[in-house]
Amino acid sequence: MISLDESLRFDRLRQRTMRAVEHELKLDGMCKSYEGTFEVTMSFPDYFQDETGTKPPDFVAITLHCYVLGPSRHYRWIGPTFLDALQKAEAEIDSWIEHQEEEL
Repeated sequence: MISLDESLRFDRLRQRTMRAVEHELKLDGMCKSYEGTFEVTMSFPDYFQDETGTKPPDFVAITLHCYVLGPSRHYRWIGPTFLDALQKAEAEIDSWIEHQEEEL
């Protein structure tokens, strides 16, 4: 369901996000206690769609709770696979933090 490569990419995304949160907190200490909380949700078919319990997930969602990054406080990226959801999350989060790299 989640390959080793995908797991490593997710770990790197979390690490980049935490560095970005740290950077923003140094500029302005206003924050929420949930800064940088990630959730991964996988939804699998029910019994009537998969009597053997062997089908892959119907969808995967990656959720980020973060006040100091991006235009909102809560974000959700959904895809048919973990990789699809991860690519969407990476693209959006990277767009928020690219200005930080220019400042350094």
